[in-house]
Amino acid sequence: LPGALGERLVARDPHLREHGVQNRKRQAWVIDQYRNPHESLHTMDEVLRWFDEEGLEFRRALPGTVFQSDFSLDYRRSLFEPESRGSRLDRWLRQVQQMWGDTEGGLFVMIGRKR
Repeated sequence: LPGALGERLVARDPHLREHGVQNRKRQAWVIDQYRNPHESLHTMDEVLRWFDEEGLEFRRALPGTVFQSDFSLDYRRSLFEPESRGSRLDRWLRQVQQMWGDTEGGLFVMIGRKR
């Protein structure tokens, strides 16, 4: 949103007001929400299907694919250490948990490698 009008509208964004987002995180939020040229929605199952179709081996997801699994930045664990895909129900529950219990709004990252 260009100009002063755009900045006034951004200042009224409910996420920024409710969560008291400041500084760099605020700037990243504004760029992501208002200046992003393309955004698409995908499920964990959809991404896992793409991995299978392209011959990629699933290694892990952040957050994990298993309901209520917890990832910590423990330096003894690698981001590429294999993790369970979980069941379809696990993944569905994890995504619901992210949508309603996470301030990042369902963002997840999936890591794979060539077989």
